[in-house]
Amino acid sequence: MVDDGAESSDEDVSGGEEVGLKDNLLRRFGNHIGNLKMEFSNKKKKGKLPIEATQTLTQWWNVHNKWPYPTEGDKIALAEATGLDQKQINNWFINQRKRHWKPSESVMKERSSTMDPEVRADQGPLSQEIIEPRRSARVKKPHKL
Repeated sequence: MVDDGAESSDEDVSGGEEVGLKDNLLRRFGNHIGNLKMEFSNKKKKGKLPIEATQTLTQWWNVHNKWPYPTEGDKIALAEATGLDQKQINNWFINQRKRHWKPSESVMKERSSTMDPEVRADQGPLSQEIIEPRRSARVKKPHKL
């Protein structure tokens, strides 16, 4: 009769090696891991945008609700007015369009036939009520959806 408990299987050996490796790594790098944990916990967590910035962006959105794609000039002006980065402005508009905008078929047909920015009358320079008037260079044409 052979005692099964006396011999170790491959699973037992690899499990023991993993524990030893883990202990070894913790001994060598535990200090660094602790420092990283502290650093991550001390970083300011990102949250909602400031209320004033959101209000400014929403006002622009409401004025341009037929075609809520700000030009590069509009984005720069909005970034200056709100104190946000252009990336934050872009992300806000992306999320807003996904959550709250469904273009009508007539708008889509009109847009596809008049992609020239000079023809797009409803998306002129930023309105005075929202941001101080400024010349906005039309750099990019909106992409087709």
